[in-house]
Amino acid sequence: MVICALCGSPVFLRREQAAGKLMAEQVVRKNRQAVYCFYDKDGIVDGYVPFFLKGLREVADGICVVVNGEVCESGLELLRTYSDEVILRPNDGYDVTAYKAGLMHILSEKEDVSSVILCNNTLFGPFRPFPEMFEEMESRNLDFWGITAFEGD
Repeated sequence: MVICALCGSPVFLRREQAAGKLMAEQVVRKNRQAVYCFYDKDGIVDGYVPFFLKGLREVADGICVVVNGEVCESGLELLRTYSDEVILRPNDGYDVTAYKAGLMHILSEKEDVSSVILCNNTLFGPFRPFPEMFEEMESRNLDFWGITAFEGD
């Protein structure tokens, strides 16, 4: 599983080929890692951030927070409390480069990573438990999936 860097939507990418057809693989959560990109122009970690990270912990075995730019000392302590590691970097390349830094770190430090979630502090929630959503979506025959709200047809 990967979460889209542009819209914050989870993307599920585990498939196997059987009998000439693509069939959904029964997913056994082995080692799901998350990269959470944080940026605030004033370096302040607002209360919704630890709330989100607590929810993310329910579906991620590891959380690497990548801070783009500055973060205040109390904010850094909050991020450390709700994650496994925090990477501080300049705000060069924006979220995409922060995701790259987090992915490179995770892949160099962790073995047997089964899936990766990419998300950032523009997301609020969870408004419903993440485990329910992940279990439901992992049971479907999908190449990828995302969470969005759309009012329309």
